[in-house]
This record gives sequence, C-alpha cells and structure tokens, in this order.
Amino acid sequence: MAPLFNSDAPKASNTSVTPLINIDDAAPFELSYNTFLTQLAKTKTAIECKVLLQDYQEQMDEAFKAGVDPGLLIQARSKLIDMLLRYLWTQEDWGEQKIALIAVGGYGRGELHPRSDIDLLFVLEKAASKKNGETIGRMVTY
Repeated sequence: MAPLFNSDAPKASNTSVTPLINIDDAAPFELSYNTFLTQLAKTKTAIECKVLLQDYQEQMDEAFKAGVDPGLLIQARSKLIDMLLRYLWTQEDWGEQKIALIAVGGYGRGELHPRSDIDLLFVLEKAASKKNGETIGRMVTY
C-alpha cells in the first residue's frame, strides 16, 4: 500500500515553511514541513523515523545556538510531532472502531521542549480490538 498522509498537515501561517528568525536578525533558519513529510514517507522502520526526527532536532539545536527564539523552536518541534503522528495514524487500518488520539501536557499546548516526552491519550468508545490494541502499542513505543 502506498504511504498516505493527511493533506491538512499543520502548516505555519498557511505556508509549507516556517521561518525561524534569529534574535540578532541574522539569516533565518527555515524548517520545511513538506520536506519532512517527503522524508517521512521514505522511512520503512521506527528506527529510520527516529533517525529522521533526530536529524531535525539537531537542526533545531543548531538554530538555538545561532540565536533563534527558543519559543519558535518549541512550537516547531510540536508541529513536527503533529505531522509524524498524523502520518502514522493514516498508515493504520483502524477498522470500524472509534478511536481518538489526543495530545496532552506540554505537547498538547504546542510547547514540546527538546528531549521531553510526548504525552498522548487514546480515547476509545469500547475496549480496543486485539489488532487495534497492538497498533496503539506500536504507536506509543515509536
């Protein structure tokens, strides 16, 4: 099956690129969400996905060192995780079961600090089917 993703993926200011301007007005650091989605679609394993996220975190670490506003970097990290979760969600066949995925904590507020955990809440109308329980387990250990 070809990879799918929600075309409503989060975008900054209705663009596919978030400019993160350095505090000293030096050259901006730009984070392309379209590029991230393209690279994400090429990953085949959780390990490859983690490596991709680490690459983006390293870019954001460098941007921080260059003087980019930390608040913008925190929001950018939240948006990357939003995109990752939306992508992973659409890769699964959830069947007829009604399931909601809710971001809570700092992530839910759009304030995902570097190296912080990602708090998620799965809400189900009834107990998860065996298949969906396994899928949820995979998602939380991704």
